[in-house]
Amino acid sequence: MKSPDTPLRPSPARALLAALVALAPAPAAAQTARADVLRQQAEEAYRNGDDLRALSFLELAYAADPQPGILANRGLILERLGDTRRAVADFEAYLATQPPAEKRATAETALRRLRPEVLIGSDRPGLTVFLDDQSVPSGTTPLRLPLPVGAHLVRFEGPEVVAGQVAFIVEAGREQAIQLRPVPLRPVAEAGAQTRDGRTPAETWAYVSLGAGVATAVAGGALTLLMMGAKDDRDGASTRSAWKDHDETAELYQTGAGAAFGVSAAALATGLYFWFAGD
Repeated sequence: MKSPDTPLRPSPARALLAALVALAPAPAAAQTARADVLRQQAEEAYRNGDDLRALSFLELAYAADPQPGILANRGLILERLGDTRRAVADFEAYLATQPPAEKRATAETALRRLRPEVLIGSDRPGLTVFLDDQSVPSGTTPLRLPLPVGAHLVRFEGPEVVAGQVAFIVEAGREQAIQLRPVPLRPVAEAGAQTRDGRTPAETWAYVSLGAGVATAVAGGALTLLMMGAKDDRDGASTRSAWKDHDETAELYQTGAGAAFGVSAAALATGLYFWFAGD
């Protein structure tokens, strides 16, 4: 039995733990101190109007010690540089850290300024809306969404309408509305609908076309009679000049008759088409 005074040998587990502690990185306080220096340099560059240099210092500071406050400051600088999307991402990440109420309100105000709400409506409710290059729909109209400042593209589709797209620009701190006006696949008055006089559109067009065909056929017949009379006058002319005048008149009537009969044939064919199409 061992004596109580005999020293205990260190176990292998304790020896390994001691080795890991010896190899541990420098204390976090050193990185925090470096981050503080970088943040001071960022503030100095910001006061001097050098936003790009201030942004570089803040990114180094966040890499050294990822403190939430750095995200908020970086978001402000990104906003000044016009990088709205990254600024929005930084403010969102900052709010996710549950900051104090006062600082949270400041970040929320910045988000409302950089990502105002946009109302997307349509002449036909229920259109499916896709924003920018997203393949997953954002919802159906009417739809209210917060969108980052800048250019956007809204694509839409729906039943009985032609799919389309509309480009628009979201302005900082300003809510706005976008109205989609889709083109219907079929006319508002469908083929089977009736007009006020009880006729379908096809029947109406049939009557109009057939009436025009009969009228122009009558006109063509009248011009033919006039042409025949002019030819008789030409054949009975006693002088060369009179013969020439009657001949020109006959040709004029003949040309008019031909045109009238041509229009009549087209109108009658159109009328017959609509007549049978309406059945």
